Order: sequence, then C-alpha cells, then structure tokens
Amino acid sequence: MKLGPDVTPRRRQPPSQLEYKRYLAFVLVVAVIGIALRGSAVYVGLMSDDFMQLGMLSGTYPGSHYAPFDLYAFLRRGELMVAHVEQGTAPWWSVPELHGTVFRPLASVLMWLDHAIAPGKVVIWHVHSMLWFGASIVALGLATRRLLPRSVAMLAVVLYACDAGMVSPLAWLANRCVLICATFGFLTVWAHVQWRDPDPHTPTWMHRRGGLLVGVLMAACISAGEYGLGIVAYLGAWELFVGHGQARQRLRGLVPALIPVLLYLLAHKLLGYGTFGAEVYADPFHTPSGYAKWATTRIPQLIASAFWSIPAATIHVFRFGLSAQLEQTFVPPDPTMQDYHSAHVQLAWWGIAAAIVVLLLARHAWYADERKALRALGVGAVLGMLPVAVAPPHSRLLIIAQLGVCAIVAAALVACVRLLLGRAGVAPLQSGAGSPVWPTRLRGLLLIPFAGLLAWLHTIGDVRWGNEYLRHLDELQAANVAAFTAGDLLSQPLEGRDVVILNGPSQSVGLYGEYVLQSLGQPMPATWRPLALGCDFPMVATRPADDTLELFVVQGSWMHTAGELFFRREDQPLWAGDVLEYPSLRVEILADDNGHPSRVLFRFDRSLDDPSFVFVVATKQGLQRWPVPARGGRNVVPLPRLPKAPPK
Repeated sequence: MKLGPDVTPRRRQPPSQLEYKRYLAFVLVVAVIGIALRGSAVYVGLMSDDFMQLGMLSGTYPGSHYAPFDLYAFLRRGELMVAHVEQGTAPWWSVPELHGTVFRPLASVLMWLDHAIAPGKVVIWHVHSMLWFGASIVALGLATRRLLPRSVAMLAVVLYACDAGMVSPLAWLANRCVLICATFGFLTVWAHVQWRDPDPHTPTWMHRRGGLLVGVLMAACISAGEYGLGIVAYLGAWELFVGHGQARQRLRGLVPALIPVLLYLLAHKLLGYGTFGAEVYADPFHTPSGYAKWATTRIPQLIASAFWSIPAATIHVFRFGLSAQLEQTFVPPDPTMQDYHSAHVQLAWWGIAAAIVVLLLARHAWYADERKALRALGVGAVLGMLPVAVAPPHSRLLIIAQLGVCAIVAAALVACVRLLLGRAGVAPLQSGAGSPVWPTRLRGLLLIPFAGLLAWLHTIGDVRWGNEYLRHLDELQAANVAAFTAGDLLSQPLEGRDVVILNGPSQSVGLYGEYVLQSLGQPMPATWRPLALGCDFPMVATRPADDTLELFVVQGSWMHTAGELFFRREDQPLWAGDVLEYPSLRVEILADDNGHPSRVLFRFDRSLDDPSFVFVVATKQGLQRWPVPARGGRNVVPLPRLPKAPPK
C-alpha cells in the first residue's frame, strides 16, 4: 500500500542495548584509527602562538597574569602595545588600538597543566591533543546516532575521523581549543536531544536532570573557546525544525544552554576581550562593516570547503587543491593575489550550486524524520560559520560545522544506495505496487558521480591532503627552528642583547625569536625586533647618521601580506611624512606607494655600533649576522628566506 507524506514512517528506531554497544565499539575503533592516521602530528613541535604562550608561562612575555586562565590574551591595546613593539612581539607599524585577546579559560588551564605536569615534553602535549581528537570522534558518534539511522551515523563518524581540518589543531598546540569545544559541544547536542526527545532507553534521571547536564556541557564547551557558539546554532535549529511543543516550550528548552553562553559573552565584553585593529580579523562588535565585507566572501568559501572537503584557505586551494586545468579556468594569466581570492569565491559559488543539486537528488531517499534532523544539522552548521568568519578561511575553522556536514554527506551517500535500490523516502517501491521505480533509480544514477566524488574527497582525499599538509607544517616548523641553528647566530653571546632582524620571513622567526631560543634551551636576548616581516623583496640599507638606519625596497613595499595586515588595517595607510614614536625607536616614512611604505628611516636610541645590538638577516643558510654599514655607507638586505629543514 502506498503511504502518503502525512503518514511517512519514522526510519530512525531506537537501537537495542546490544546494537548500541556494538555501535559504540565501532566508534571507538574509528577513533583509534583516526588517531593513528594523524599520529605523526605528535612530533611537529611548537608553532607560532605556541612560542608566545611559552613566553607567557615563563614570565618573559610583555604583560602579566597570563597563567593559568589567560594564555590567549596575545595583544592588548594601549600602554601594553608600546611594550610589545619595544620588545618586538609586535612590529613597528602596529596601530595603538590593536587588540588581540580571546576568552578561552578552560583551554588555557589545560595548556598550563601541560607545562606544569610535563615541562618541556612537547610530544606529551601533542598526545594530549590527540586524546581530545579521539574524544571528539566519540562525541560526534553519540550525537549523530541519536539523530539519524545507524548507517548514516556510522558513515558520518568515518568522514569526521578522516577530515583534513583536524591537522591544524593536532599540529598546533594553541589551536587544540577547537577539539575541546567540539568534544563538549557534540556531547551537548547529544544530551539536549536525549533530554528534550527521550526514547525508551533514556535513563530516568535524564528526564529530570537533563537540562542541568546540557548546561554543564555547554559551559565546558564555551569556556574552551568562541568556537562553541556554533553549538548554540545546532540547538536552536533542532528546536525549530525537530523539537516538540509550542514556541514557548522550545525556547524554554534552550535556556540551559543559553545561560552559560550569555555569561560567557558578558564576561567577554566586560573583561575587554576581542580582536580589533587588524585587517584580516574583523570583530563584528567593533568593526561591523569590516566583518560584513569579509563574511560575504568567507562564508561561501567555508560552505563549499566543508561540503566538498577542499582546502578553505585560498593559498591551499591553488597550491595543493586544484588541478592545473581548473586553475586555468578560474584564474587569469599573470594573477595577483586579489585574482586568486576572486577565483576562490567564484569556485565556492559553483561548489554551493553543485551541493544544492546533490541535496535535491538525495532528499527523495530521506524519510520525514531524517529530513528534519538533516535540515537542523545543515542550518546549524551554516549559522555556526558566522562566528568563525571573523578569521581568514581555513579548514581548522570548520570542525564544529563537521557535525552537520559529515551527517549530510553521509546521508547523501546512503541516499544514493537507496535510490538505486528503488527506495524513496516515503516507502520501499516495488514493481507493480504504487508509483513506478524508474524515476527513483534515475535519481540514483544521476547521484552516482556526485556521491563517488564526495566519498573519495571526504576519505582518501582528506587523508592524503591532511597528511600532505601535516608534512608541510612539520617542515615549516623545522625550517623555522633551523633558521636559529644553521646560521652563525648562536656563535655569539645573545643574553640580554637587542636583536634587530631586518627581514623576518615568518612570525616565528621575525617576532618570537627569543621564545624559539628559549624552547631550544638557549640564552634569551632582551628584545627581538623586526624591521620587515614576511615581505618577499630585497632592500638596500644606508646609514645617514650614527644612530640611524634607512631602508628602501628595490621593488615592492610594506603592508601587503596577511601577516603584516594582522597589525594594521588597510584603511589606515602610512604616508610619506608619517612618524611613529617609541621610547627606543623613531620611525619616519620617507616614501610610500599609495599608503604602503617603500622607504623608511629608523632612528634608534643609541649608536648602531653599540655592542648591545645584534643585527641579523634571514637567509637560506640560517640567521646570519648582518654587518652594519659605516656612516654614509650602504649594504644590501637579502630576500627573507628559511633554510631547508634537516631530515628527521
């Protein structure tokens, strides 16, 4: 008998106790395999922000009171910004109002415990991150099984375990916070559904105390970082599309999760957290127009990246992700960086259009309750991208969204099989009974190429790309460390001296040199100040006075790269004649290229021949001492380069 849409049977049946135990065993096995696939991440070492946190914990970073709760307060505006520029943890072009602090007390405490329990044992710290990765796999497995059939849930767990976006939080200790958010956040979704829509196996205590558990889990999630705001989007979407009762009851169901989130946002505001003053990070509360400008391009990029499992960062799309034929299609000849960004946005919209086609074909195989759950997960995943759109697109920002994306992709793969078998979302179809089978199977045939591509990209493709990116991060980190050990820097006494690096090739080398040296067990200089950061151009230096160094670029100018624009917005140019004054340094812009400095005068507080100064340049042979020209003389500053990382 043909069933109408209004009597569509529910496909998700509560599992028996035995089935549930087998499912949990499967999830645990996948978690172990997922950890094994990324096992080499434990040997990466420290990266970027990790060096800043090392300085905070040792008390050598500008400012105070970082440990144990405030290890993500990287830059604070006002007087402390002057101290950052003086020490070199921020470059000379930083704006005074630059502020880069994030409220992540739980993640901070766990980082502090790493250093307290296992000081200097970086591998153990990475193993700690691996355990959170495994825990997030289990948490996602619990949430998806509570919402969807076993086949879809199992596939979703596999897809999540393979996801390439996990590489960054596994290799980068400071980014572990997103795995903590994911673990407690996915458990929050599971607990919320258990409490609001109990099945026969739901414990009695969950009926009475489920709201309390939801609140505790949500508090743990949001205290690990702002990524947890994406979980609220899932809960709200579930109440909207799946929840029971009147609107007032559904809103009341959100109260346990909203209380800790509102307290977090209140503390975030009152304690002065946020990121503003930078171009590449746009806080919606402080620079709403800047955030809106970036969000219109970043969110499509994130959506396409999540669904098709391609790199989210533009540089990764065109360096690692696309074939030469596709790049020629989207990128014009002799492209600029803006051309690449525009091509990435265009590619993203094509990806979204293809995703819509997939969903339109697959929806015919989904049952009514599956459609509701998937709609909630999809809307929650997209809305959850709004908070992370403050940062440049990167796959690491999509881990919370993977709960919804992996479920939808898994459901599309299951739908392809159902359609090929002649089964639609209203009831199995048989020859001679009800509607003809051929339209259903035709949809399945049309879905095959999409399903095959999705299956490959989210498994084999993700594992390959993730491991390739992991090797890239490992080599980059090793090259940054080699810069300090390969050159002649360590052949001279550094303790208490003022190091001036003329051409920092990366933030680790250009800004955090003293903390890299600290991690290597070497004496620390008093300051480590960059004059240029990430600028891929040669410079010529002259010495017009005893205490003065003048730099002018051969071709190019400052303040074009993302690394530079973290410290100053594009709408705050530096023109010829502008002067920046610091206690020990005066910077005057002598020439500019449309607001981008091209000739800069640096006047220090003493003679450049003072023995407390150490001038260095980054070369392929490592950090080398740079001979300061005699008064009236000149010297070349080479292109900033890192040495080749030694084989491990």
